[in-house]
Amino acid sequence: MDSAITSYIETSFRKIRELRKSDKGEVWLASDASGKLVVVKRILLTGLPYPILKEHPQPICPRILYCAEDEAETVVVEEFVQGDALLERLEEGRCLTEKEAESILLQLCDGLAPLHERGIIHRDIKPSNLILQHGGLIRLIDFDAARTVKEGGREDTHRLGTKGYAP
Repeated sequence: MDSAITSYIETSFRKIRELRKSDKGEVWLASDASGKLVVVKRILLTGLPYPILKEHPQPICPRILYCAEDEAETVVVEEFVQGDALLERLEEGRCLTEKEAESILLQLCDGLAPLHERGIIHRDIKPSNLILQHGGLIRLIDFDAARTVKEGGREDTHRLGTKGYAP
């Protein structure tokens, strides 16, 4: 990544702890100068929809504060979404009521519609990427597998997402 971008990230955000690291990049919990929590991602992929999400924020998605891309990777700083991953809740044996499940599904459908209108397909909707916030609000995170629809393209060239969840 360009040294100016790396310098900006290092001087503007203080890394708190690593959330995830893989051969596809790394994700850090960090804070800005005011102490507000953010997520800093270095993703070894390009062509991701983060610039579109930054320009056209949606309530279901984390707000994108910064994104940059070069020929090999993408750097993203996004809002840290407070709440419980649906997966954590299910692993703790706290099942959803019928009313909660209905609310989550309706919010998800309402939230995905404007993304799809912009050609963004998430491709990895699963319990660990759904954050349930106080008051029952659902948020969709982790757009690292997301792609934009390419007119005339019949299928993707790569399989991304989680087996059993990716479309």
